[in-house]
Order: sequence, then C-alpha cells, then structure tokens
Amino acid sequence: MNAIDRRLDDLSESKADLFTAVLSTRATTLSGLLLKLTVAEATIQPDQDEAAHKLIQSTLNDGRKIAGMRV
Repeated sequence: MNAIDRRLDDLSESKADLFTAVLSTRATTLSGLLLKLTVAEATIQPDQDEAAHKLIQSTLNDGRKIAGMRV
C-alpha cells in the first residue's frame, strides 16, 4: 500500500510539472493550441470540475473541426 501511495505522489508531481511547463509554453499554431488544451483536458478531471472539463472538450472539438481533424 505504501508503494502505491508513493507512486500516486510521484504521478501527481509529474502532472503538476507538465502543467507548469505547458503554462509557460506559448502556442504559436492551432496545433500547439490544441495540444495545450489536450493537457488541460487530461489535468482537469470531470469529477473535479465538470463544467470546465466539458468546456475544454467542446473547445478541443471545435478546434479539431477548424483544423480539419476528425472529432
């Protein structure tokens, strides 16, 4: 059980580091913007903030349509 707790702590730290790195990276293309939103979608779970998660998903889908990607 302690090993699982340590691994969860490590994953939380990695997630926080990734989020910080993405926040400091400027998106200069639509693809870059979509990648940043993908990280936000993975970071903000529906059980944490359902409305924010749905907004991110909707925005991602709109961006993918604009980029000509399959949704």
